[in-house]
Amino acid sequence: MKSTLARPELWLLAAASIGLWLWISKPKPTSEDPSSGGAPPESALTAALQLDRCLLQRDYDSARLDLEITYRNDSPRPLLLHSPSVRLLIGKGGEVPAFILPTEPPPQIPARSTQSCRLRYWLDAAHLNDSLTLDILGQRCEVKNSRPLNLRDLDNQGTRQWTGSITAP
Repeated sequence: MKSTLARPELWLLAAASIGLWLWISKPKPTSEDPSSGGAPPESALTAALQLDRCLLQRDYDSARLDLEITYRNDSPRPLLLHSPSVRLLIGKGGEVPAFILPTEPPPQIPARSTQSCRLRYWLDAAHLNDSLTLDILGQRCEVKNSRPLNLRDLDNQGTRQWTGSITAP
């Protein structure tokens, strides 16, 4: 019978236990800790919702509005970008319906990630007489201010592009 001190598997088990205990008890650096560089995490630097580009394309008395956004999904679940989670609100009340193509599934943002995507809406000329605000789970950004935008000033099948919120003349 071997003595307990001569058994290598027990020495290996003891060394692994001590190493695991040291690794677990090591303090984790925080953004307030000066030794960690003092830089806050990237998610703290950017807003959860950013409007990157807007494209308005006239189609007779209506128009298609493409919104290119960047959204940070902090949720532990993926976010499917469709109503009721995502809404384009009209200033005086109401909601603009999404423009859905049967061949295109709604965009989805994976859990705990930031991603750019495109949202499409179908606007009547009356929708452009008031402000438009994009709302994603309570995060809001202005797409157009309350000043009217005359759709007839744009050629049929013509486009108007802007970045950020449009301030109609």
